[in-house]
Amino acid sequence: MNSPLSQSIAKLLTIVVASETSKKSSSLSLKNSHITSNNLINYTAQKQRRIDFKFCIGYNDDIAIAKEVIRKAVEACSYVLDDPKPVIAVGAHGDSSVVIDTLVWCKSENYWAAFYDMQERVKLDFDKAGINIPYNQLDVHITQN
Repeated sequence: MNSPLSQSIAKLLTIVVASETSKKSSSLSLKNSHITSNNLINYTAQKQRRIDFKFCIGYNDDIAIAKEVIRKAVEACSYVLDDPKPVIAVGAHGDSSVVIDTLVWCKSENYWAAFYDMQERVKLDFDKAGINIPYNQLDVHITQN
């Protein structure tokens, strides 16, 4: 019996009986009910992974300059792949900031190295360029009657 359904069941059974030792030296075992009633995400199944960053800048900061700083940081990060092409675009107007979405690809085994490298690199480059990373704040206006 070699139908697509039997192949899918075989893959599921492989997952059910699998166990592994985590990097924290703890054992992982999965209950069948957890596997059959929840979605499982295999982050290492593909050779490449996308990292989604949300870099926030102040409303008084120049969006074009911030995007250029991020673009240069992406190019300087050796873990980020050129293909697929990175995306750098305004993703939202938040309560206290403009959010610049940055989507980059890396090899799956380099995910965390790329993640941490980009986080540090963008912060340091924002500082050099005078771009503010805002924090939540509340402006209070007092009027007298």
